[in-house]
Amino acid sequence: MPKVSVIVTVYGVERYIERCARSLFEQTLDDMEYIFVDDCSKDSSISVLENVITQYPLRKGQIRIVHHEQNKGVSRARETGVREALGEYIAHCDSDDWVEPGMYESMYNYAIQNNCDFVKCAHAKTDGKDIRVVCRAKAGKDMSRDIVVRWALQIKGWNSLWDTLVKHDVYVKSRPEFTDNAMLEDFFLSVQLLCNSEKIGYIDVPFYNYFVNPTSCCNTSDMASYVKRATQARVNANWIISYVKKYVSVSPKDINTTKWAVKNMLIPIMDDKDNRKIWDDIYPEITYKVLFLTSISWRDKLRFYSAEFNLYKCFKR
Repeated sequence: MPKVSVIVTVYGVERYIERCARSLFEQTLDDMEYIFVDDCSKDSSISVLENVITQYPLRKGQIRIVHHEQNKGVSRARETGVREALGEYIAHCDSDDWVEPGMYESMYNYAIQNNCDFVKCAHAKTDGKDIRVVCRAKAGKDMSRDIVVRWALQIKGWNSLWDTLVKHDVYVKSRPEFTDNAMLEDFFLSVQLLCNSEKIGYIDVPFYNYFVNPTSCCNTSDMASYVKRATQARVNANWIISYVKKYVSVSPKDINTTKWAVKNMLIPIMDDKDNRKIWDDIYPEITYKVLFLTSISWRDKLRFYSAEFNLYKCFKR
């Protein structure tokens, strides 16, 4: 059994997959497994990957490429990878990102030494060149499941999947569901894993480099994309909230913070009055409750209410 299985979904990343793959194959942890899931990529991503693999003969036996017969989306590709994984712990790495050389050895050792089911590290947001901003998740002395799940709902850095290491047994125990909606898909999965983890840990080192990819589905800026993202996010957020309530006692403020994050996705298109109905239809019940959400900054509240009261043009960045 490998110590760590890393799952990488591949679709339309021919410009980035080499950087990602090299960072994985150059890990200091020797006993690893790499599962690349080809989600019917139309470009040369797999050819580029196969060429990189030839340059790492000592890793070749640890690498598998699984091909989908039809495109299923990133969440279903993750599901395929999880089904194939044999490692003691499972990690996910997005194919346009990259990791620091000691990431998985450090996280695995931390997990073993502290008997953790779920370990997260800090990450850095980067444009791939000059800008690198370190992002830290909320952490403290009390890292109990209930506390951390509440932090996830409060959008305190526990929503992502790619900067985590999770014991394989937790996947078996939770038998997680996967979503067909792309937005918040990692939150959708990670919250299920958190709810079924007994010991949770955090390493305050930015091992993971999150590339702000301007061509990804999360960053396209046409109006239809904003609406689609918010609509998908609402579906997943409703499911997440319902799931969490089965395991953890959460407050209305926790739930409303998640709803705020979904509605917030529409703010960039609120300078167009034609989008008013879309805004009004998504979680109208939180309109005046946002003011009392302590986990949201005053700047974010100002942006929210500028959109709510048709003043967004005045505050648009």
